[in-house]
Amino acid sequence: MGDEVVVERQFDVKGEFVISRRLAPPGALIDLGRGASAAHFDYGGRDNVPSVWIRDSTNLRLSGGDVTNPTGGDGIELTGGTSHVTWWDFLIHDVGGSGLAELPGGSAIDHTDMEGKVTRWGLVPARDPHRIKGTGVHAAILADVAGAVFDDNRVAIQAAAGAGDAVEIGNPTPAGEIERDTVIVEASDLYHPGAGNGLQLWGRVPIGLDVPYLVTHHTQGRAVDTNGVSAGVSMAGVRIRYGRAFDCCRDPKLGSEESPTPGELPWDPRFGVRYADVVPRSR
Repeated sequence: MGDEVVVERQFDVKGEFVISRRLAPPGALIDLGRGASAAHFDYGGRDNVPSVWIRDSTNLRLSGGDVTNPTGGDGIELTGGTSHVTWWDFLIHDVGGSGLAELPGGSAIDHTDMEGKVTRWGLVPARDPHRIKGTGVHAAILADVAGAVFDDNRVAIQAAAGAGDAVEIGNPTPAGEIERDTVIVEASDLYHPGAGNGLQLWGRVPIGLDVPYLVTHHTQGRAVDTNGVSAGVSMAGVRIRYGRAFDCCRDPKLGSEESPTPGELPWDPRFGVRYADVVPRSR
């Protein structure tokens, strides 16, 4: 079983909380509690710093916890060298940047399993490097650094009431690898025009991604969008197995500024994305 730590009453962690532990299997299980009894993490500063930073860590299992960062950066951030780390049932809300960021700079992120809820992200426009603020911060941002190796990971996100997309995954350079990953998404009230997609695919490397379940409701953008994928890059390794899109594609410019315009707005057919059981309607 390994070591087990259980939080039995609420406590606050101020300042950036850094986890950097490489444990031998079976590692450690840490229950951070839920609701009123959950451990609460809040960076509390005004720099672009996450509330929780997990780096160069292995064989950790966490559950629960409440994460905020209204004047800082991301909620939870994983960086390179992190492997076999699980965190289920977290709540991330009211953060300046993205909710969950997995950014494998320098070395890989692999065999991680992150599952929880994210709401009200993107509260500090300066955290977004894009010209149009609000389009570059997301409930979950994955890979997204030069040369990223992001393999064999699972991310399950329930996202609501935020800027940007529910899940964005891609690599800005042709180096790196994104393979054998799984993403599960339930998203609602993604309000930013020019973004607001359930799943945003982009970048200069093919993506190998299984999506067993993707449901969006009341979004400015698509259920799946491929704007930003470079010419000649195949996304045939992305398979959406079950998808439903209700009251989506509300941005009136969607499709009008793209060439060619996709035939079914919620489910972008470009770059070879494969679809199984999806409902192809915008409203």
